[in-house]
Amino acid sequence: MRRVALVFLAAACASFVAACGDDSDEAEPTPRPENDFEALAEIFDPIVEPMGLKLTRGSLVDLEGTYEEADDGNHLALYVEPTGDDYTTADYVDGIAELTNELTPMIFEQYTAIDSYDVCQEPPPDEDSQEAPPPVTQVFITRTQSDAIDYPVTLEQMRALVAETPPGIDTVNVDAEIANSSEWKAAAPPKSSSKDSKNS
Repeated sequence: MRRVALVFLAAACASFVAACGDDSDEAEPTPRPENDFEALAEIFDPIVEPMGLKLTRGSLVDLEGTYEEADDGNHLALYVEPTGDDYTTADYVDGIAELTNELTPMIFEQYTAIDSYDVCQEPPPDEDSQEAPPPVTQVFITRTQSDAIDYPVTLEQMRALVAETPPGIDTVNVDAEIANSSEWKAAAPPKSSSKDSKNS
């Protein structure tokens, strides 16, 4: 059972729903998502289910003011967990970049008032049944950082971006089990920063 908590720059996860036009499959940009889990699941579960994941929790968060959940929050955070019992360490490691590539451009293009977001992979429910278990992985990216990234990005590139000053990616955190895995070590950047090396 994973018991090592991550260092969080974001305390919660978020919800949103796409605004669909009648004449197009493309969703029109809106200031921010609806702060409702059911709406969030409608848009995100179809994206993460092919990865063997499902949405578990979410909320908009006001990082500029109260650092609490708020319908007009500027931060979007998402929690996902495996849907099966065969989600491996390699899947968690692969999921870091896969989730980043699938979610990040979409979020910042769709929601113009969202300044940052994070996505956390939780342990399987049979390993930790807490309502809010310590995540296994966490990625935190700001809009400014995302604008400078050429997607798709690899995990090695993501970890190198964390090492930049100012950081090209704010946070890529993993728990101790992932940090000690061969898959994580194989994706080490040429040079590690103090932030990233905590989990290397």
